[in-house]
Amino acid sequence: MKLIKYLIFLLPFLFAACGDNEPEQNLFSIAVQPVGEGEIAIGQHDCEITVNGYGQYITVDLLGDFDSFRLGNTIPSWLMVTSGERCIKIAVPDIAGADTRTGKIEFTVFKGKAQNSGSITITQKELTFEDMLKHEDKAIKAFLENQTVIDELPSGNTFETGSDAPFYKLGGTGVYIQVISKGSESFNVGERVYFRFERWQLLTYFTTGKLNNSLGNFNDVSQNTAFFTFGGQETSTKQWGEGIQLPLKYDIGNGEVNLIIPSQQGLQTEIANVTPFLYHIRYFKSII
Repeated sequence: MKLIKYLIFLLPFLFAACGDNEPEQNLFSIAVQPVGEGEIAIGQHDCEITVNGYGQYITVDLLGDFDSFRLGNTIPSWLMVTSGERCIKIAVPDIAGADTRTGKIEFTVFKGKAQNSGSITITQKELTFEDMLKHEDKAIKAFLENQTVIDELPSGNTFETGSDAPFYKLGGTGVYIQVISKGSESFNVGERVYFRFERWQLLTYFTTGKLNNSLGNFNDVSQNTAFFTFGGQETSTKQWGEGIQLPLKYDIGNGEVNLIIPSQQGLQTEIANVTPFLYHIRYFKSII
C-alpha cells in the first residue's frame, strides 16, 4: 500500500516533466557569408563549409522567428567564434603548414519552451601550391586596382615616365613596370649592373590595405650596393631572379623603376613561398 501512495504522489511530477519536453520545431534557417573562397552545403538546421588553407572570416546568419540562441560549450580550439543577436562569426586562421582539419560548432535556438539544435561544420583543407598562386594573383590585382594599368607594351619602348606613370605589363612574365626615369645609358649583356632597392610584400598589402615599411638598401648608404650580371648565370645573379633584370631588356638603362615581381620571377625563397613584392629600384653603371 505504501508503494502505491508513493507512485500516486510522483505521477503529477512525471506528467509535468514530460509536458515541458516539447518536440523541436522549425524555428530557423541558415544563411552563410564566406569572405574568401569556399564550398557550402546547407541543410535545414546545419551547414558544412569547406575552405582553403588561407585565413578568412565566415558569418552565419540565423533567420526565423525565435527569441534567442546559445552556442554550445565545445568549440574547436583553432577557431575563434563570436555571436551577435542573430549571427555567428567565425575567424578561420591560416592553416600554417598543418594537415586538413575539421571542427564542429553546435548551438541551440529558443522560442518560448520550444527549441532547435543546429551545427556548423568547417573543414579547412591543406594549403596547396595552386591555392598559393591564386592568392598571390589576388594580392597583385588588389594593388593594381588603385593604379593605371596598360596591358600592352608601347611601340619602341616609349614608356610614359614619372611617379604617376601607368604600370605596364611585361608580356607573359607577370611582371608590371612603372618607369620613373629611363636613364641615359643602356646595359649590355654580360655587363655588371649595380642597384639599390626597397621592397614591400604584397601579401601583407592584400591583408591590411597598407604597404607598411619597406626593406632594402635604397635609403641606407651604409649598406652596400647590390649587383648582378645582366643575362648572367652565376649564383650572384640567379639569386635575384629574372624579374629584376627585365627592365634592362626594354631600354631602361641606368634609370629608376617600380616593379611588381611575382614569386616565380623573384628571389629563390620567394619562389618556394609564393610571395610577390613591389620593388623600387635604381640601376647604376658603377658602385656608388
